[in-house]
Amino acid sequence: MAKGFQDISIRRAIFLTTMAIIVVSLAISNVIVSSRFSQTHRALIEEASQEVNQQIVLNFENYMGTVIDSAHLLRLESFYKTKEGDLDGLLEIYEYAVEIDRNVTGIMLVNLTGNPLLSTFDSENIRPGLDRQPFFLNALEDDTIFHFTDPQIPGHLSHSDDEVITVSRVVEYYDLGERKEAVLMLDLSIQPFLDLAEDINLGDAGHILLTDADNALIFDPMNECESGCESLDSIANVFLGGAIVSLTDAELYVHVNTLEFTRWKLVTFADIGIVNQTLQTNLITFSLIFVSAVLLTGLMTAYTSKRISDPLDQLKEKMVAFNSQSFVPVHLEKGQKEVRVLSSAFNDMAAEIKHLVDRVYEEQRAKRKTQFQALQNQINPHFLYNTLESILYLSEENKGEDVQAMVTALSKFFRLSISNESGEVRLAEELAHAENYLVIQKIRYRDKFTYTLETSPALADYSVLKLSLQPLLENAIHHGVDQMDTPGHISIKTSEQDGYLWVEVTNTGYGLSEEKIADLYTSMKTVDDASHIGLRNIYRRIQLQFGPDADVIITSTIDQTTTVTLKYPLKVGKRP
Repeated sequence: MAKGFQDISIRRAIFLTTMAIIVVSLAISNVIVSSRFSQTHRALIEEASQEVNQQIVLNFENYMGTVIDSAHLLRLESFYKTKEGDLDGLLEIYEYAVEIDRNVTGIMLVNLTGNPLLSTFDSENIRPGLDRQPFFLNALEDDTIFHFTDPQIPGHLSHSDDEVITVSRVVEYYDLGERKEAVLMLDLSIQPFLDLAEDINLGDAGHILLTDADNALIFDPMNECESGCESLDSIANVFLGGAIVSLTDAELYVHVNTLEFTRWKLVTFADIGIVNQTLQTNLITFSLIFVSAVLLTGLMTAYTSKRISDPLDQLKEKMVAFNSQSFVPVHLEKGQKEVRVLSSAFNDMAAEIKHLVDRVYEEQRAKRKTQFQALQNQINPHFLYNTLESILYLSEENKGEDVQAMVTALSKFFRLSISNESGEVRLAEELAHAENYLVIQKIRYRDKFTYTLETSPALADYSVLKLSLQPLLENAIHHGVDQMDTPGHISIKTSEQDGYLWVEVTNTGYGLSEEKIADLYTSMKTVDDASHIGLRNIYRRIQLQFGPDADVIITSTIDQTTTVTLKYPLKVGKRP
């Protein structure tokens, strides 16, 4: 990208740079303002919805708390009046409670066998089997609290078409002086719940629902779920708190809260369509301002860049012509004094630079080629000598199969060596070299070690230094596993980390001390040191071929392992 930018004209560079700065600045500002506005918008929606939901919850809980207070008073009266044997007085209290509270449609005290003891209902309207009704079973399940049933047609009455919510609890009473338990129940009209729902303004498409703990619909005061309930489906993943949901006809903010005294959930759906329209209008306004500012800036920048670049374009054309003539001097007949002086200085500088560049380039090229070939050639004779020595040994021992295996591996190794004159090979090829070498040495050392090779196909095409693993494996054998009394192990692992290719050679053995590792580093980076030829050759070659970012890293744990890691910048090699 930088090279492409250098190839464009000064006029275009000024224009593009200025426009880029303005556009990026305006875009960032627009994004920040829009993001902050959207965040504020969402926060306001959440806050308003939460306040509305809490207000509705408070209204419902206040009403239900009043009902529980009344039921608690009736519970106490049932205990004391039956203790006094004043059943008529208790019935009058029941009837008075129904009379003064139009939302209480009836009160009944039922013994544990399911028979009514006292009731404000018409006795002929009471169905048998009260002990199987939900209010009765709920009360017996937990006798320490008041229970609220779902809104329903009362199953304990024969003739009733009005939905009620039944409140029930186990109470104590006296029967002929004996203390017993019964179930006190109150039927409540659902009208108060409807009234509370109608008093809340949630927008055109806003509504509320009551569900149980499993999100099953309990109460739908606004009849939103008469023909399917998209609202109910939308809260499947909203447990407590709020979220924005999109329904067929509107976008709503749903907030879920739990009602005290029950296991019900109160779900409010607030219509946020108008607020979203306002947000969209503001975003469109921001976009129009952004486009207008960009257009105005573009016109001003184009005019300014033209005034700056026109005088320089003439000199540029002469310099381009000069470059196309292979450093033929440029003679400007027109132009101001500064331009003519610049032209003369450029002629002198260009000629000298060309001469120096050509000379340095040829010198460096010859030097690098000579150094690299010399370093690589130090490896091949050394490896060949060791291999032939192993084959000779096996021949003397009449181990024909092992000789055949070693010769085959050696053939494969040198076939790859002579087939590529470059100092780089693909990782897959270098690993094949290494495995051939390990096959040879494993036979030679009579299975004194095992080896593993761990790599990934995704790394196979990255370039590595040719013949870089063989010297490391040779050191791992001679200075590592061969020194042990028990069979050792050598592993080769490759990985990609932090933009580099890592090739690790690890062997078991006695390990290296910190002083020894420091000595290896010193020898490896010293040109005239005659020791540790293998490591020093690898280090110099990898630096020459891959640059200063490439490295050789040595780590060791005493009496356990030694690891030499080759670190390469990522570079894709050519397939054969």
